[in-house]
Amino acid sequence: MAPSLKERALALIPAYECEASVGQVVAGVRAHGLDAVVVDDGSSDRTAEAARAAGATVLAHERNRGKGHALVTGFRFALEQPRVEGVLTLDADGQHAAADIPALLAELGRCGLAIGQRRLRLDPMPLASFIGNCVSTFWVSLFSGTHVPDAQCGFRLYSRELLTRVPLEGGRFETETELLLRAVRLGLEVRWVPVETIYQADGRRRTHFRNLHDSLRVIRVVVRSPGYPRGSR
Repeated sequence: MAPSLKERALALIPAYECEASVGQVVAGVRAHGLDAVVVDDGSSDRTAEAARAAGATVLAHERNRGKGHALVTGFRFALEQPRVEGVLTLDADGQHAAADIPALLAELGRCGLAIGQRRLRLDPMPLASFIGNCVSTFWVSLFSGTHVPDAQCGFRLYSRELLTRVPLEGGRFETETELLLRAVRLGLEVRWVPVETIYQADGRRRTHFRNLHDSLRVIRVVVRSPGYPRGSR
């Protein structure tokens, strides 16, 4: 019997200082039949303990290295599992709805990268996240030659093909942008899946995105990408 979509995928959750929310995120993933791997990126709270208690495999960094490095640690672990054909990523702060997991999993085997497409509005999205998304969307769309509606959503499904064909190098928030650009450059199909975003009751969400600094890092990735026009190209 052929393995199911759930058996062919693994959920990866990069986490930093998310003791209060990571357990619920892991529980949501496991409720959909997926194994969960949490990469604790040097948290000083009980993020790792909460993740383990909820049933996740935990990989830990001794110090905070950034979301990109946490993703790479998880990707490398996933690629060591022969059954894994896709890696579903979601944030540990609870902003991604577990109910949207099946829609992303349905793209397994159909494309190189599936990305959750949020409704980008300043209200109730935090200002730093809104600005970061606008900057990323503009630059990535301009130099990838394709319309990118949501460049920074961390709710994604990466194919094994993509993860084995690109150099896995960590960073912070720019790593996800680089993987998107490389997927386009390799000619792999990128699909967009509408997803909901969960915010706190007051409309705010804790984010580690540093507005100017991380936006500039994203722009630097785009400028250095193979698709950036140089010379007569």
